[in-house]
Amino acid sequence: MLEGVKASGATLTLGKDPLIWEVVNDKADEKTGITNYVISYYEATFSKGGKSAVVVYNMNFAVKDGKIQEEWDV
Repeated sequence: MLEGVKASGATLTLGKDPLIWEVVNDKADEKTGITNYVISYYEATFSKGGKSAVVVYNMNFAVKDGKIQEEWDV
């Protein structure tokens, strides 16, 4: 994606204060064994020719034993 942004002549700027937090459950999921989920939100600004658009990204991670098991990007 970044190569496409650069090729179009647009610039990408990331916000400086992403929101990140972790949810830790007392019991592991019976199917996956996952207890921890990391949730994050951040803003990306795409600019070109005096116009800009802000996109809010939401990324969620299922973490087990310190390693990402699954990722959801919205």
